[in-house]
Order: sequence, then C-alpha cells, then structure tokens
Amino acid sequence: TLIGLGSLLLSAVPPVRNFGVLASISVVSNMILSLAFIPAVLALLDKGFPAPKAVKISPALSIERVFEQLSHVVTWRPVLTLSIIFILVAGGIYSYAHVETTTEMMDFWPPSLEAFKDIEQLKSEVASPSIITVTLNADVTDPIQFRRVYQFETLLLNDPKINSVDSIVEWVVNANPTAINSDKLSNTLLKIPQEVKDIYQNKKSDKIALDFYTDDITGKQVSALTKKIQQTAQFVGLGPDVEVSITGKPILNRNVILNVTAGLTIMTVVSFTLGFLFLILIYRSLKTAIILILVIVSAVAWVAGVMYLLHITWN
Repeated sequence: TLIGLGSLLLSAVPPVRNFGVLASISVVSNMILSLAFIPAVLALLDKGFPAPKAVKISPALSIERVFEQLSHVVTWRPVLTLSIIFILVAGGIYSYAHVETTTEMMDFWPPSLEAFKDIEQLKSEVASPSIITVTLNADVTDPIQFRRVYQFETLLLNDPKINSVDSIVEWVVNANPTAINSDKLSNTLLKIPQEVKDIYQNKKSDKIALDFYTDDITGKQVSALTKKIQQTAQFVGLGPDVEVSITGKPILNRNVILNVTAGLTIMTVVSFTLGFLFLILIYRSLKTAIILILVIVSAVAWVAGVMYLLHITWN
C-alpha cells in the first residue's frame, strides 16, 4: 500500500502529489501504532503477554529479529509506551484545529500552467484583484432608493478589506459632485454610456450590480464580509422587496470548500461506528474491537499533527 501511494509523488498535479504524501504518512503511522499500541495494551491488560518463546528465531531472519526486539521494547514499560503515544496523539488532536484548507482553487493546479502564471502576474500588477458582486432588484430612478443604495455602498467602503466600488450609483455620484435632486438624477441616468449600463444594469432597469473591489481575502474573511454585506443591506432598509444576491470569485471559492467539507463529521462518525461493529462481529470480542478501533483513531490524530507540521513547513 505504501509503495502504491508513494508512486503518486511522481504526479505533476499538486493535489494528487500531496494526497500521496499524506496517505503514505497515514499508512506508516498506522503500522507504527499497531506495532506499538497493541502489544503495549495487551501487556498492560494481560500479565501473561508476551508469552514465553516457543520457537527459536534464526539470526539469519533479520526482519523477524527486529520485530521481536521491538515487541520487547514496547512491552518492557507498557505505561511509558502508551504515555508517549498519548502525547503524540494529543498533539495531533490539538494541531488539527490549526490546519486550514486552501480556499484558492488555483492552488490545486501546477504553477507551470500558463493560466496560473497569467493570474499571478495580474495579482502583482493589480492592487485589488478580488471582486465581490452584489446584485439588487432596486429601482435607482427613485431618489429615495438611490440614496439608500448609495448609503449601502458608503457604509461598506468603510470596511478596510473593501478598496473601492463600481456601479451606476457611483457613476452618477461622480458625475454630480454637488447634491443630487430628482431632476439631476433623471438627467444623469439618461447620459450613462450604454456599455456601463450593460455591465451594471439589466435591460428592464429593475436590477443593478455593485462591484466591490476587495483585498485578497480567503476563508473566514470571505464569510465575515458576506455576513457584513447582508447586515448592512438590512440596516439601510433597502426595502422588503429588495433581494440581495452576493457572488464573485472569493464567494464561489468559499462555497466550494464548504460544500466539499460539509458532512465530514457525520461521515467520520458513521464510518467509525460501522467499523467498530464490524470488528466486534469478526473477533467476537468487545475488548479486541475497542483496542483496534483505538489504534485507528490514534493514527488519525497522529496524522493530523504531522499535517500541521507539514503545513508550517510548506508555508
């Protein structure tokens, strides 16, 4: 299994390569824990373990000799062995909460791709490459609704993560440095270039789009900003009939990650429960099933700690 998973290291695609690394670590960790945890527990619970030697091992059988010596080491002081394992597993459990999944989908693909290079170049040249688009079914020809949308934009621009905004409302405000009355609003809306309307307003003129240029935000920052946009829309009172829709690359990336990880906890619980019941059925022993399932749980926690160390190293 280790050799099969290790062959994935030759892949040119980073996610496949990373999967090979972590899966290989999981297999090795599980083997080490099995060879240390199970004998130590049996030595602790069963005073007759390990049994007296019944068969002499030839010096030529070096592999058998290594494992025989290993069994004596881990059963010599079983409490000490289990304490060391406990420390490693506890460290893995603690570290698990500090491992963040990537929220940038392009991070999954080889840097040698031309498209990847183009995006990286764009990020270096453009100060604000991330855009969050908010659509509102608002009639900005109504002065009251126009002022509410403008207040909505102004409040969001106070957020340090938002750098600027583009919209028909912003276009009208920039064209009228002084106060905007009903006549000025109507005249300015008529003068807006068609190419601007095509971007920020639908053909029926009953829905507008606001492009907020943000910092390069990811993860929880995206969720926090999305929540703030929704709360700000409620605060300014755009109206009960105004629907607020939020999209954009950061939003889509965040939703993909959330959907991929959704249900992970319940799936893990179900898999361990079914595995535990299967072990009871096979071995006809509750004690044996508990010991074996603890090995698997410990391996998972151990690998979580290793992932955290790799996360720190790679970053």
